[in-house]
Amino acid sequence: MTITAIPTTYKGIEFRSRLEAKWAVMFDQLAWTWEYEPIDFNGYIPDFHIDFGRRSYFVEIKPAMTTAEMYPALDKARSAVGRGRTENILVLGGSPGRYGHGPSGHSVWLLTAVMTSFYESVEDGYLAVCPTCQHVVPLTYEGEWGFPCCRIPDGDNKHVRHELPIPRGLIESYWATATNTIKYRHGKR
Repeated sequence: MTITAIPTTYKGIEFRSRLEAKWAVMFDQLAWTWEYEPIDFNGYIPDFHIDFGRRSYFVEIKPAMTTAEMYPALDKARSAVGRGRTENILVLGGSPGRYGHGPSGHSVWLLTAVMTSFYESVEDGYLAVCPTCQHVVPLTYEGEWGFPCCRIPDGDNKHVRHELPIPRGLIESYWATATNTIKYRHGKR
């Protein structure tokens, strides 16, 4: 089954697909600083660059619904970006995921996503709350990368000991708002 992308305008930017625009709205609600199609790696252009201060990510958006479907996009991004960069790569799917429990046992948001660091480990991603700045941030399930926004935990590389749970209903309401915001914003008619 082939999915045809619908160019969609949001904030004066014409996104190549409605899904990309929807994620841009989601990033705004999460208060994530993003840039659309920030750099060209000899023909490969990441959909977004998100900067959390301490760590940044190149983000690919795919209509995939399982992490297995995301691996080709992750492999392509890793190959194009190369080893000389310090940004991590995050591939997000056609839905934000589901509410569940993280490695700490806290209630977190399990992303439909895969992430890789510049160290090249590939892990599942989820959202939790940083105990310092209270921002919702992406974390890795193994807990090795720490918080992208703050130096917590300092000297303790397992962030799962410090993360705070996601409030129930938060991500669902953000995604519903993103859907409603983008629903009727097509490009040229």
